Amino acid sequence: MIREFSKNQVLVKFSDNEWKALQNLIKFKNHLYYGK
Repeated sequence: MIREFSKNQVLVKFSDNEWKALQNLIKFKNHLYYGK
């Protein structure tokens, strides 16, 4: 399954594994910024 979303008129496609990795990266960055 390919997830698609449009950001700034640019279509980005992620495989499930790429999507999960991206979500984990976002969670990790949020933890670094807000987890203090």
